[in-house]
Amino acid sequence: MQPVKQMIQNYGLDVDDFETSPFEAIEMLHNRSAIQARLTELNDDDRETLRQHDETLYRNATRMYQHIAHVYDFDRSTKPLTEWWWHLDKVAVNYEKKPASTTE
Repeated sequence: MQPVKQMIQNYGLDVDDFETSPFEAIEMLHNRSAIQARLTELNDDDRETLRQHDETLYRNATRMYQHIAHVYDFDRSTKPLTEWWWHLDKVAVNYEKKPASTTE
């Protein structure tokens, strides 16, 4: 079994990589689910790193969805919504609707 710290590091490299095949990008989603299953093993630093990588994927949701949709039908996902990375189609739509933040 791969150390969870290494899994998080690999996930961080993948959330911004659009040069890989869509199949490799799907593997990233599986890896994220594997990390989710091991959340109890994470320390605070690991959790923060994971949060940052998740934020990057969230920001890249539209592009990653388009990259993966050639080989994966997100509408047929049976994964729970708590594993939002399997629902990038919905994340992308919601992200596009999100109003720009304003500063006071």
